Amino acid sequence: MRRGAWLRVTAVACAVLILWGNDWLRARGNLAELYIHAFDALITEDQSLNHAMEYIAVETQGLQGLDADGIQRVLDYFRQEYRIDVLDAGFEDLKNQQRYSAESGVFDGILLRVHSARIWAGVMVKMEVSKYRAPLGARGMYFTAWYFGGKWRVRSSGSWVS
Repeated sequence: MRRGAWLRVTAVACAVLILWGNDWLRARGNLAELYIHAFDALITEDQSLNHAMEYIAVETQGLQGLDADGIQRVLDYFRQEYRIDVLDAGFEDLKNQQRYSAESGVFDGILLRVHSARIWAGVMVKMEVSKYRAPLGARGMYFTAWYFGGKWRVRSSGSWVS
């Protein structure tokens, strides 16, 4: 390869890495928006699970790639959007706090959780999220998302109901 061609190839490769790196950094800073989008889509599905809910609990342990500020952004979003008590709690936490009907097993609110999330290069994510209200009252969705052009592009790729 001639020297001039090699320099052009090297310059293009460096530009691609710089652009990709910038998207990667922005995507990492916007992961909270992706989780918000996924959970919000889930809340709007199957409104019967939301009836008379007293709280929204988010199991934040499953929110991969988020620091404390990102987790707080997620919790604050749901607190402001739904004007309801929002808890950082998982299934066992809610049971220990007796935030459910012991007789029926139905929670007084809904539990949002990430069952699986795979993050590739910080700019592509596949995840499964769920909304739980009762043993026979839960819904889950599968999402694939790409970070491109400064925002997440999200596509639902299926759902389940119990």
